[in-house]
Amino acid sequence: MDFPNLTQPVYKPGPEPKSGSIKLFNDMVHSFLGTVQPNKFPPEFLKPLLQEQDYNVNVREVLLYEVGFLVCVAIGILFIIFMPIVGAFFCCCRCCNNCGGKMLQKQTKKTTCKRHTLYGFLFVVTVIILAGDISAFVSNQQLREGIQNIYVVFKNSMGNLQTFTSTIPKDIDVVVGASEQPIEKTNSSLINIGPVLGGMISAKLGKVVNQTLNNITNLLDVLNSTAGSITALNHAFQDLQDEQNLLSQNLSRVQKEIKTTLKNCGSTCSGVSADDLVFDVNITIPDMTREMQLLTDLLNSDVSSVINKAYQMLGDIPDTVKNKTKDNISDVQKQLLEIKKKTEDFKKQIPVLDTVQNINDILGNASITFDSYKSKVGEANYYGWVVGLCMCCIVLLIVLCNIFGMILGPSGLKPHVSPTRRNGVSNCGGEYYMAGAGFSFIFSWLLMLIVMILFLVGGNSYTLICKPWTDHQLYQFLDTPNLIPDFNLSNILGLRNTSLTISGIYKDCENNASLWSTLNLDQEFSLDKMLDISQYTNEINATLEKFNISLTEITFLNAEQKSALKNISSSGIDELNFKDTSEQMMKNMTKVDLSVFANQLDELAKKNTSVKNELELEAQQLREIQQSINTSLRSKIKSLNQTIQSFQAIARQIPLSVNSTIAMMENTQSNMSRMTSQIVKDESKAFLLTLLGYFDTYIAWIKTMLTKNIARCAPIAGLLDTAQVAVCDYIVNSLNAFWFSMGWCVIFFIPSIILAVKLAKYYRRMKIEEVYEDNEIPMESISSSEQNLIPRAVLKSQNPK
Repeated sequence: MDFPNLTQPVYKPGPEPKSGSIKLFNDMVHSFLGTVQPNKFPPEFLKPLLQEQDYNVNVREVLLYEVGFLVCVAIGILFIIFMPIVGAFFCCCRCCNNCGGKMLQKQTKKTTCKRHTLYGFLFVVTVIILAGDISAFVSNQQLREGIQNIYVVFKNSMGNLQTFTSTIPKDIDVVVGASEQPIEKTNSSLINIGPVLGGMISAKLGKVVNQTLNNITNLLDVLNSTAGSITALNHAFQDLQDEQNLLSQNLSRVQKEIKTTLKNCGSTCSGVSADDLVFDVNITIPDMTREMQLLTDLLNSDVSSVINKAYQMLGDIPDTVKNKTKDNISDVQKQLLEIKKKTEDFKKQIPVLDTVQNINDILGNASITFDSYKSKVGEANYYGWVVGLCMCCIVLLIVLCNIFGMILGPSGLKPHVSPTRRNGVSNCGGEYYMAGAGFSFIFSWLLMLIVMILFLVGGNSYTLICKPWTDHQLYQFLDTPNLIPDFNLSNILGLRNTSLTISGIYKDCENNASLWSTLNLDQEFSLDKMLDISQYTNEINATLEKFNISLTEITFLNAEQKSALKNISSSGIDELNFKDTSEQMMKNMTKVDLSVFANQLDELAKKNTSVKNELELEAQQLREIQQSINTSLRSKIKSLNQTIQSFQAIARQIPLSVNSTIAMMENTQSNMSRMTSQIVKDESKAFLLTLLGYFDTYIAWIKTMLTKNIARCAPIAGLLDTAQVAVCDYIVNSLNAFWFSMGWCVIFFIPSIILAVKLAKYYRRMKIEEVYEDNEIPMESISSSEQNLIPRAVLKSQNPK
């Protein structure tokens, strides 16, 4: 039977895990978090914390488990506290002309080298900060998109699950509806029981009967050929006799004429005698009248009609079976209707439908709950994105200050110009350096505070949720008995006699197992009991066993025909003696060769002119007779000989063929009654097994469909995988990448501040300049402000007349 195929649902694809450079960066973050949190999952305090609402948490256990995070938080707190303090002290210190605040720069031979070195280091640090800021920008955008797309992913996942659950009733309808096939197949076989069962009986019985009938037919063909051979033999013999008589008469006439001529010839012809001019053979054949009569009697006894009747009886078996089973067929068809009702009721008993309904209810509640938070999550996502954008802009502001300082400072700096006379472009570059350092002091503690908060949230989300989720340890943890109060997966799905685990369901669904085996429904429901139709099949079996099919015994030949065959076999037809006939056919036809005698007459004609013409004419007549013997008579002898050989070849086989055929016929005939009854019984049983086999095949198929093929739950595992990718890859990893990038930037603010402050002095315009009077006067420091206010007095003071 060709059972229908199940539906092939099309599911929407889920989000793909991040790959490429983003994955590399996430792996670096994961490596850092792995170093921060090397402890295994789950922590010992987590189970009792979730199981007991009034559980007093052992703070020491929590602190020991989170020690890596606490160390990082401690470093962050120190940064948050000391960075503003250091900034304030640094500012006050510079205001007092300390800490590099004095606007004086000593010029040495190494000044240029120092400036280049500081410039190079600051350039590297700025590039590192810029790379971190770009990464933070990207992570912040990905975090926003990940949260926005979570609703799309959720809708697609719910749609896939609804597609999955909606195909289950359809597939069950297909499977249950396929019960029509064995019923229709059985009904069709019953309606056509004549050709089906009758054909089986006819074919099985025909293997024996046909062999005997074929042997009889072949024997009759041989006997018919034998009769034909005898007729042909008689005709050939008669033709030969007629030809020989004609030639014998001609030869006798010529002999008389020759004797008369020789007598008239006188003494000259006395040496030649015509007495030997006669035929010297007497060809005869055995009398086959009796054998021919036996064959004719048998062949005229209407044997062919008897054989055809046997064939007809064999061909009438299907109609006989059909007529004798009408009442039984009607009873079986009623029982088929009962089986059809049973299979229709079976659909209502399938437990998968109730489980699917429970799953649909859970999905509906989850969708409602999820949608209720959509607006709030969207609003929070927007504000979070704005905060992240502002943080990235702050870092970018500091980076731009450094970049502008690195561009304007070298652009306006002239190495041989006095520090007090540096132009505005160079001075502006230095001011940008100082602005960048100032912004770093102002915002770094705030950025570190946010980074620390995000680090605690994102880091613990990864180590406590995403990492064990990816390793499937989270499912095993959730399977802990009574971990979540009043949470029992079996009860939620309406199952009472089976124990389900999330990890077990996920593993089975990951292998695309059926929902039946995944939910262990065989422990909940007995599929064999629900599919038990043995009551009806037993009734069908009992009804079909009541078949009373009696067949008319096939008769091969009647007693007279058998007796005729035996008479033919014992007639000695195979022993007819043609030896004398063969010997006569091998001899010369005449005592003397007529051609030789004709030559003698020609010689006498030359010597006796008085009878010359008569002798020559008679010699010519002898030659003509000899020619007829050589051609016509010899060919008829040859034909007769071939006919005899053909007849003997057939006749030799007749006794053996007749005896073997009679033995086979009698053996078959004697066992016909018993053999026919056994064949009817065996084929009826085979027919019954075939009918019941339709139902066995269907039951086996439906069991396979329900337990292995229907409701393959790969979409459920796909839902969990999709949730893991959406939550961890797109949200948690993006969050961790953001704080990691931002923390990276904030940490590098420290070398940036130091390098920027040191480098600023090489580009800013100084207020105090180092000058020299002469070789004897020591260098004195002159304020550039004094030079600008009283230039002539100073010059005068420095150059007295």
